[in-house]
Amino acid sequence: SYVDERMDPYKATEAACIFLKDLYKIYEDWHLVLAAYNAGPGNVNKAIRRSGGSKSFWKIRSYLPKETQNYIPSFIAINYIMNYNNIEYNTGTYLNYNKTDTITVKGQISFKTLEEVLKITEEKIGFLNPEYKIKIIPFIEGKEYTLKLPVKEAGIFVANEGNFGASNGSIS
Repeated sequence: SYVDERMDPYKATEAACIFLKDLYKIYEDWHLVLAAYNAGPGNVNKAIRRSGGSKSFWKIRSYLPKETQNYIPSFIAINYIMNYNNIEYNTGTYLNYNKTDTITVKGQISFKTLEEVLKITEEKIGFLNPEYKIKIIPFIEGKEYTLKLPVKEAGIFVANEGNFGASNGSIS
């Protein structure tokens, strides 16, 4: 397969949110939801049965895998630190992230071709598009594939889109 959508931060986050929402419908308790997200619903259900039917994370904790036993307290600690810390941040410094645009690609194209035409490294293209495993954006009829690029390069891509070969990613 050319694509592993789990590597796309946006798609992976969206899928995780849907999964968490579905787990909440089952357990109606955020500690159990997080435990099920970490260990799987089967392990949480088994722990609930082994505990005699308790639906409290703290009562089923010892029946869960070790990693999950520690996952929830760690999650709570990190959340507490994020919300109740006394750290003063230096607001004068910040990371400068590239502004990006997302384009629907109409044909197969390689990162190498994008590098040549857009003058942007394959490494940067791969960083912005981690879901493409072999540095090729495929074309499959009926499927939609997108390309994330810095705004300037996205404009250049769109302006030259007709020059990209539809099947092999080469310039016509």
